[in-house]
Amino acid sequence: MRPLVLLPLLLIGCAEELPAEPASDDASVGVENAFARPAPKGGTTALYLDVVNTTARPDTLRAVRAASAAQAMIHQTVENADGTTGMRAAAGVPVPAGETARLSPGGHHVMLVGLDRALAEGDSLDVEVELAQAGTLAMRVPVRFD
Repeated sequence: MRPLVLLPLLLIGCAEELPAEPASDDASVGVENAFARPAPKGGTTALYLDVVNTTARPDTLRAVRAASAAQAMIHQTVENADGTTGMRAAAGVPVPAGETARLSPGGHHVMLVGLDRALAEGDSLDVEVELAQAGTLAMRVPVRFD
């Protein structure tokens, strides 16, 4: 056998085995319980949501876009050395396989900055959530106090 023929066979033997997808046809990554808080035009508000991953592969929330905001930034609430709390920008939020990543008050959340209109309770907001594996998910998010 020629050496060049053996190389592909050796590479096949070294390939990393990926976990199998769940048998269920409805395994997916989706968003639940999303809402934004009311805010004035030109202001800033917070967006909260749950990213539910029912697949066997981890994913990462990479970005969020909102049609009515100049910027949408993923942040994490942190406790400072002096006992006060503040926010720190987060590059993304891991969504482990078979688990839910909750973006909620006091933890990870999305800051919507530079609103082009006021957001009142009962309104809704067009939002896109970008995930590394699942791609972009578009949705309408209600505005409410919670």
